[in-house]
Amino acid sequence: MIQIDGLSGCRHKPDEKNRAHLISQYLLLFAWRIFMDKLLSDIWGKISSYNIYVNLFPGAVFVFLYEKIAKTQIFIDNVFANIVICYFAGFVINRISSVVIEELLKRVHNKDGAIAFLHRAKYKDYISAAQKDEFIKLMNECNNVFRAFITVFSLLITTALISGYKICDKETIILVLLTILFLLSFRKQTKMIKNRVNKINGKEE
Repeated sequence: MIQIDGLSGCRHKPDEKNRAHLISQYLLLFAWRIFMDKLLSDIWGKISSYNIYVNLFPGAVFVFLYEKIAKTQIFIDNVFANIVICYFAGFVINRISSVVIEELLKRVHNKDGAIAFLHRAKYKDYISAAQKDEFIKLMNECNNVFRAFITVFSLLITTALISGYKICDKETIILVLLTILFLLSFRKQTKMIKNRVNKINGKEE
């Protein structure tokens, strides 16, 4: 039989001070949860479709597959932090795609040097055509996603080789095939955009 303060077979209930402290903790936790949900909702609403497809989506794919290949952990138990991680990874990938990958592809030619791998429409022609045809912007957005995934899978191939995978392993082969797929998709989409731009501007070849 437990006796506390002279009472037999029972315990004191939490006093009013402890009860008030617990209630305040629950209220603060509830308010913090509402605040974070509202913050995430506002941030998500302000992220354009372009940023989602070109930065967030490739970044999420890269981080997820990087964890699997490198056998490490990047994601944490925090949704907001994970979104920031994916967005930043995607942003860096997008910059590499624009500054490095695309510039390298522009310099790839056939043996005679007459045919380039990539033919971009002139920027002023693109701007002029995009003002007349909104679909060109959507095509370009999709093309930038293709370009980003070229970088994603190229980086993952490098990660796989550094992590001990061989070039003949199925994981590496899949990454190589995906890189080739997006390379060809990027080339084809770029050509389609150029043809559409030229047609709208009356410069159809």
